[in-house]
Amino acid sequence: MGNKWFMFVLFLVAGSFIVNIFIDNESVSTIINVVGFVVLAAVAVYLRRAHGRRSER
Repeated sequence: MGNKWFMFVLFLVAGSFIVNIFIDNESVSTIINVVGFVVLAAVAVYLRRAHGRRSER
């Protein structure tokens, strides 16, 4: 995984966690979690398609 993708995923997960600490509203917290999950799933699917077919030994 490239350094840019790693940093993107790291900031996405860390940002979601930090925002959830400071927000008391459950509906906003749920929306943030769903958006974060969708973006993370999209990145995972992209990385699987882009790098999953290469066999490295």
